[in-house]
Formats: sequence, C-alpha cells, structure tokens
Amino acid sequence: MEDLKELSRIAEAATPGPWEKYDLPVAVANSNFTIHAPNAVGVPTWTTALPPEIASTLKAEDAEFVATFDPPTVLALLSRLEQAEQAVARVSEYHRREEVRDVFGDHQVRCAGCFEWWPCTTARALDGDR
Repeated sequence: MEDLKELSRIAEAATPGPWEKYDLPVAVANSNFTIHAPNAVGVPTWTTALPPEIASTLKAEDAEFVATFDPPTVLALLSRLEQAEQAVARVSEYHRREEVRDVFGDHQVRCAGCFEWWPCTTARALDGDR
C-alpha cells in the first residue's frame, strides 16, 4: 500500500491536466509530436523540449500513453485499486478459516462466514482458484 501512496503523491504534485498528445506540423528535435498540459492558469503549454537523442527514440504511441495517463487518470485508477483491495480484505475477513468440533467431537475446518468446508468457494476464488 505504501507504493500506492507514493504514486498518489507523485501524481498529485504533477500538472493536473488534461494532457493531450499534439501532432506537430514539422519535426522538432527529431520528433513529430509533443504533449500539451495546462500551465498554472490553465492555458495549454508545450512540454519541455527533449534532447534529440531522446526525442528520436520515442514513438507517437509513447506520447499517447503519457498523455492518456495524466495525473487525474492515475489518481482515479489508484483510488479504484485501493477500494478493490479494501473490499477483498473485508471479504477475506468474513470468509476465514475456522476450526470447530462436530457433534461427535471430531475436529473440522470450515469457513467462518458461509460454513462450507475449508477452503470455501469464496476463499478459493480470492486465491485465484476456481
């Protein structure tokens, strides 16, 4: 979870966007595209020019990728991931292993949530088994 907090910190510190890939009419620094992001007052600005040795190795798909995964998009994905992890933790807590004795005094292992034999269907699904 700590790595997600660091990713959130980085995304929150970046220019918020929206970012856009912009196709240049002529090549600049050996590249036919750049990425636009708003400046402090919300006016689209050019990205910092890349050195030719870097710009010449980037593809249009790279610029599209960076523009697509702007800070608001990253923050939304991180939020959904955190919510999903919390949901899995809640379900895992409910569907946990429980040792009991049956009416004959025999030791049994079942799910504390649904009372299926352990591992229950839900616990197997959470572990990636079917």
